[in-house]
Amino acid sequence: MQYNGGSIVAMVGKNCVAIASDLRLGNQALTIATNFEKVFPITDRLYVGLPGLATDVVTLRERFRFRVNMYTIKEEREIEPETFAHLVSSTLYERR
Repeated sequence: MQYNGGSIVAMVGKNCVAIASDLRLGNQALTIATNFEKVFPITDRLYVGLPGLATDVVTLRERFRFRVNMYTIKEEREIEPETFAHLVSSTLYERR
């Protein structure tokens, strides 16, 4: 069975951002859980939203956490949003 997550929406305003997601996890009309997180903190100021197949969400969350921790150790500073965007892009592309 494939358990799929739903939707994530984000918007930016003057000096603020908002990220919203549903918490439903299910298979078509069958709801499995109503507390499945899809938005995860990367740093204090950086978040990532991962909708889709539940196993992919968990795998990507752990992979991003590992790579960001390695970056922090190697560079001795927090990762910047643009650098994280490149990291996401390369991580997704390597499995293509």
